[in-house]
Amino acid sequence: MKICHITSIHSPFDVRIFHKECKSLARAGHEIAIIAPADVKEQVVEGIRVLGISRSARRWQRARIWGELIGKISHLQPDVVHFHDPDLLLLALFVKGCHLIYDCHERNAVAMLNKPWLPKLLRRPAYQLVSFLEPALARKTAAIILVDDSQLLTFQKTGKPLIVIKNFPIVPEEIVIPLDYQPKAVVHVGAHARSRGCGVMIEAFDLVVQQIPDARLWLVGPFNHPPYQKEVEQLISRRNLQNVAKLVGEVPYPEALKWVSRAAVGLIAYQAVSQYQECLPTKVLEYMAAGIPVVATDVPANRNIIEAADCGYLVEPAAPQAYAEAIIDLLTHPDKAKQLGLNGRRAVFDRYDWRMEEKKLLSTYSSIENGQALVGQPNSSMRPHIVAE
Repeated sequence: MKICHITSIHSPFDVRIFHKECKSLARAGHEIAIIAPADVKEQVVEGIRVLGISRSARRWQRARIWGELIGKISHLQPDVVHFHDPDLLLLALFVKGCHLIYDCHERNAVAMLNKPWLPKLLRRPAYQLVSFLEPALARKTAAIILVDDSQLLTFQKTGKPLIVIKNFPIVPEEIVIPLDYQPKAVVHVGAHARSRGCGVMIEAFDLVVQQIPDARLWLVGPFNHPPYQKEVEQLISRRNLQNVAKLVGEVPYPEALKWVSRAAVGLIAYQAVSQYQECLPTKVLEYMAAGIPVVATDVPANRNIIEAADCGYLVEPAAPQAYAEAIIDLLTHPDKAKQLGLNGRRAVFDRYDWRMEEKKLLSTYSSIENGQALVGQPNSSMRPHIVAE
């Protein structure tokens, strides 16, 4: 089949879009194209056609690129259009002659409650608006793909098949310790924000280096809110941590994994906001896949995985001292850290490998190709989730 993945927000080389879903579909023999904001007009990468569209400087300007998207979709004439952003659901009204799939990456309505660029007085109304519009527009699609069970209730009444394809990591067959491995390095991979505990990590590391002067913190990923980046840079300067905390910035996925492989500990400091209570902690699983121990926020989603795998420490979300104590313990007890890392890797290999989710993705597309009815997640697994802030 000819399959077109579209996004107005993500890079064409987004981990879920390119490295997981599109590569899996291409290996299965489908003809894949990605339309996404990019500096190039067109290129072919690993057999996948990438078509660039204009970047939106402002969120409210995304509608300006809809014409580009529709034009490229019309030219490609795909059998399936796979949407990756809630705003693009509006295009479902105009895209004809093909199957439509909506891939919902997060609990978008709940996320409105913590958007730093959104004035606080508008966050609750935005939450209510997205809560109504997203499932209403999703009814125009043939199927809805979700990343975890916490999203099921949002789309229960759409009447569409709900297929949960989790963001499990791509697990390497074996771990190769790089020559530039740093036994006192701690890494955080992903976007940085106040709600993701970036400031808490800096404060914790101020305590760590008082006992382990050669410890290092690598923050790999972009800041989605420039004013907060400046705030973090000022915090690093005030604590005199310029030579300790490195803001690596956004890097391609394979390079991000190299930073993880060079580190001794993986860190995640998501704060206790609704958005992160039950969402699958992809970063935790990526650290586990790399065979390094984890220090993570004690919220239900993290607890369920880390306690079962015995692969690290859980700490209170807003407690720098607790993060520091856990990090210090792992950096000063390498044998314990190694065993926890091996425990995590074994659990990922057995229970959280992307290849398990790949089967569900390919089955969904096979059903569409063969004209078969799509089978979604049973309603019995749906449960209420927290939205209050």
